[in-house]
Amino acid sequence: MWDVFERGLRRNPGNPLFVLDDCTYSYAEFGAAVDRFCWGLADLGVTKGDRVSYYMSNRFEALVTYWACVKMGAVLVPLNVMLRPREVVHVLNDAGTKVLVADVGVPNVRASLEASVPELRTVEAIVACRGTAPGYRSWEAVLEAGNGDPFSVVDCAEDDVAQCFYTSGTEGRMKGAVTSYGSLFDITQNYVLSFGFRRTDVAVTSMPIYAAFSPWFILQPIMQVGGTVILHETFDAKRILGDIERYHANYFCGSPTMFVSLLAEHRSETADFDVSSLRTCGVSGAKMPDDLIAAFEAELGCRIGEVYGQTETGPVAVTPVYGQRRAGAAGLPAGGTTIRIVNEQDEVLPHGEVGEIVVQSSMCTRGYLNLPDLSEELWRSGWLHTGDLGYLDEDAFLYVVDRKKDVIITGGANIYPAEVEQVLMEHPGILHAAVVGVPDYKYGELPRAYVVCGDNTVLDDSAVISFCRERLAKYKAPRSVVFLEEAELPMTANRKILRRELRDLARAEAAVDA
Repeated sequence: MWDVFERGLRRNPGNPLFVLDDCTYSYAEFGAAVDRFCWGLADLGVTKGDRVSYYMSNRFEALVTYWACVKMGAVLVPLNVMLRPREVVHVLNDAGTKVLVADVGVPNVRASLEASVPELRTVEAIVACRGTAPGYRSWEAVLEAGNGDPFSVVDCAEDDVAQCFYTSGTEGRMKGAVTSYGSLFDITQNYVLSFGFRRTDVAVTSMPIYAAFSPWFILQPIMQVGGTVILHETFDAKRILGDIERYHANYFCGSPTMFVSLLAEHRSETADFDVSSLRTCGVSGAKMPDDLIAAFEAELGCRIGEVYGQTETGPVAVTPVYGQRRAGAAGLPAGGTTIRIVNEQDEVLPHGEVGEIVVQSSMCTRGYLNLPDLSEELWRSGWLHTGDLGYLDEDAFLYVVDRKKDVIITGGANIYPAEVEQVLMEHPGILHAAVVGVPDYKYGELPRAYVVCGDNTVLDDSAVISFCRERLAKYKAPRSVVFLEEAELPMTANRKILRRELRDLARAEAAVDA
């Protein structure tokens, strides 16, 4: 995996690799920073197989940490900057993180850390960026501890664990999907070939590197060919379009939500951007509406390729950037990937019949950290079960029609109802709670809570939403709340809430409002 970076470095060490906040870092400069941080981590006791986490968004320190882990053979465990203390504690303790690198300049990160530290069992050192606190080591001090010599690459086998990205789960707890070095390498090669990246490519993105999509499908492929990445810490449509013009960027990658905003900004009366350099775009996180794809390609003169997959799978299907595409299809199987559609008994279904999408690929996760039973269930019958429903046509195009799991996708981020419901049920005034996704053109879906209050309890929307936001990352909290009487809540005979009926109700209401 380290050779992915070395290829770009050998080809042109002086070429700009990253541009962040108008600061440019060449391949050689970035490689030197990685070496210094490797020495610094070694001084903190990090060796092959140890867990290292970063708790920040798209910053230079996170990029250096990412590649230092690759070079040292350490296991990277990123944290979403929106996680609250209880989530931070669970991830770090479950993963066994030894060193945590955190951006204490972000108020939420600093506050969450301060609340979490007393409960952390394995963290031996916290490296602070953009400030410090008692007991923390500063980023600058750790870098200075590293000498200027190159750090020797630690040999890793294909099956050695490289990364562990935590995802929310249907069981109401976050679980770590383990990715090997072999899988990570194959993901990179697949994306280089699928999108035809070149040495002269310049990519612009604000997709967060604490999620798998950004490093797997943007940073690693661009680095391998020797290109340049313009990385934004947050999404701003006007700034994205401006940087496409400024840097003559030919690739943009984001979620469908971002494309909605970019198109709206491009159409605004004040917009005057030359985006003629844009050649291709990548989209993932949710299915992009066909009319949005057509409008974006027509107005910005580029081609859009969609990627369907999960943290557990890597790319499953890719819409061809060039060549035949089919309306509504998620795409053709990614290179080296075999897709089947099966019924409840794991029997293969014929073309055109809807069933669960199962996958075999070298890019798939080996399973969930510390959860052997769930890992076995994920890989039953030797196929990874995605939990999504779809079908294959006679030419192997995959169509995703529904989710067997109740996951809600908001702006490309996954929200699992069970996790939110678990928090809602901690409220002393809530008797029953169910969470479903409400259709939204810009974000795809927004979470809505259906709540039954106990006797003598009076709650309003803001109280329920605030309660959730104090305990969960903000994007997971319900955006709206519907209060019901217990008799109005659809349940089975054994008192299990029927989310599907509530989801159908929410969709019907959205259709009427539209």
